[in-house]
Amino acid sequence: MEKINYPPRRFGATGNAGMAPEVGDLFSCVPWSNLGFFYETGLLGQSRDLIRLGTTDDLEAVMELEGTAVTIDIAEWAGETAALATSFYR
Repeated sequence: MEKINYPPRRFGATGNAGMAPEVGDLFSCVPWSNLGFFYETGLLGQSRDLIRLGTTDDLEAVMELEGTAVTIDIAEWAGETAALATSFYR
């Protein structure tokens, strides 16, 4: 299970090897260009459609994201700094 949203721009997927999701992963799903946090992974395995963008160990905060506008700050990455304002839904 995940909390997802649809950000204002797509994430680049060039060279993406995919990922095997873990609880707390911040991810983007390439076909839908959505953004989310996994809070339960069940039997999900490796998928080339998923891009791991980060991770959190604060699952209580993730569970409170329902309908909440948030800003996710991305630290220095590939020479760029970015912030994303968005809302998450289950």
